[in-house]
Amino acid sequence: MNNELADVAVERSQLKQTTIELLAKADGSPIAILNKIDPIAYIISADIYNQMLSELDEYGLSLIAENRKKNASKIHAIQAEDL
Repeated sequence: MNNELADVAVERSQLKQTTIELLAKADGSPIAILNKIDPIAYIISADIYNQMLSELDEYGLSLIAENRKKNASKIHAIQAEDL
C-alpha cells in the first residue's frame, strides 16, 4: 500500500456505505479513498478541516508579520497633526 496519511482506508467500491458509518469507523481520523492501492482522495471531519483552515490562516498572518518586520525600516512615524 502506498504512503497514506490516514489510519482508515477504503476502496472506491466501499463508498457505497454511508458516510456516517465510515466516519464512525475512523473515529475522527482521516479516511483514505483508494483506487486499488493508490490513495485518490481523503475524507476528513469538519473539526479537522476547521483546524486546518485556522492553522493556514495563522501561518498566513505570520508571513505578513515577518514581511512587515523586514520592512520596518521603511515605515516612518507621523503625527496626527501632520495629516
